Amino acid sequence: FAATRALLTRVTVGQLVEATRGTRGKVRTLSVDATCGEALSLLAAEPSILSAPVVDLDRLLFLGFMDVADFLAGFMYHLEKVKPPPVVAPLGPDTPRFAAKEGSSPLPRAALKPAVVERILKDEGRRQWIESVTEDDLTAGDTFFSTTIREARAQLCGNEDGRMVYAGKRDLPLLELVRGGFLRFILTPGSTQQGWDATEASAETVATVPRRAIACHRVAIYRLDYDPDVQDDAMCIDAILSQSDVIRLLNARRDELGDVSTRSLHDIGLGGAWDDGSDPGAGAAVAPGDEVTCVLPTARALEAFSLMNAWGLSAVGVVSEPRGPLVDCLSVGDLRGVKAGDFSSLNASVSDFTRRRRMPGSNPSLVTVRPDADLGEVIAKMCERGVHHVFVTDLEGRPVRMITPTDILGSITLPATHGAVGWRFQAAEISSKYAADAEREAEPTRVDDGRRFHDEM
Repeated sequence: FAATRALLTRVTVGQLVEATRGTRGKVRTLSVDATCGEALSLLAAEPSILSAPVVDLDRLLFLGFMDVADFLAGFMYHLEKVKPPPVVAPLGPDTPRFAAKEGSSPLPRAALKPAVVERILKDEGRRQWIESVTEDDLTAGDTFFSTTIREARAQLCGNEDGRMVYAGKRDLPLLELVRGGFLRFILTPGSTQQGWDATEASAETVATVPRRAIACHRVAIYRLDYDPDVQDDAMCIDAILSQSDVIRLLNARRDELGDVSTRSLHDIGLGGAWDDGSDPGAGAAVAPGDEVTCVLPTARALEAFSLMNAWGLSAVGVVSEPRGPLVDCLSVGDLRGVKAGDFSSLNASVSDFTRRRRMPGSNPSLVTVRPDADLGEVIAKMCERGVHHVFVTDLEGRPVRMITPTDILGSITLPATHGAVGWRFQAAEISSKYAADAEREAEPTRVDDGRRFHDEM
């Protein structure tokens, strides 16, 4: 993919900022004193926005980012308060046997790695705990909606999935931003660390989220402007670039991508485990691997969202039957459709939950390709349909892989050889204009569907 890397070297950060500026309004921010319900309403009003910077207007500080996954973690935190999950049981001689694959004989626990056994047991415990959650327990969602972002961040030790880079670096090649920013993984705190509940860490339960490395999905470009109120330079967030912005750039210049449009997903390792029909003894026996997680349409929406939160997934596939064809997709972004007093909708099946939020006959979030498709086709479909997930399916329509923008960028670039960007992570003072803007826009705007949201909170 040398041609693609050459393109990303020619295009600068500043050029991508200008290219995206015409398709967006001003940067949306979330006040740290806004409630989680207000914040989710803001994100729901603009389907393309999954996160926003958080600012403290009283102290004029930029604090970091909050995205939909953080709000999902916040809801699960309050659910755990209403319905405490059981503590993880230690391994013992009575630990059950597990089947290595469908139709095989059960294997003794000793035949599996202890870490695999622990994961299986913990997830089974999580599933049983979710099954015990009643519709009355889902009133935890109303408490969550009334919680301020300030309180949520104190409870959750936010993942800080976002970075800041000074506008003076606008001449930096976009390739360096991708390598050193989007593909520089962030270690999340998990729910076992000090500060998860602003208290000491507690015993591990079946719902405990482990620490994990995640990719950075967004970068804020900031500048320093003189602020007469403080008589000093202060931060202004000039633009926010996401992985999807880079994907759209690649799609717009597909004729410059070289091998991206000729090499298949299978050839570059993104095709998943599949069979091309050359082995007459395989065929329909080929089954999805661990690279895509699926639920049944009859599963509760709460189970699907709990699964995403527990294992750090941005989406799950929906299959018609166990190890069957893919029929739908549910992503963490779909949580934005839940409104105050409506958390009982999570008690509905996945199929009912998604149907209530989509136009009849449409299924915009499900996009599939075959393993012999090229990466250019995936990029084109991702942009045309406005999605963050493309599923690779086998001859029977069964999912074998889920491709995200992170996968695409990781495939076409090489690791960074040096730190050329100069990232900023800590809280920083922001311009007083944010407080002035908030005062001018204190009255909420009513949109056509009756929802209320602030243009900039």
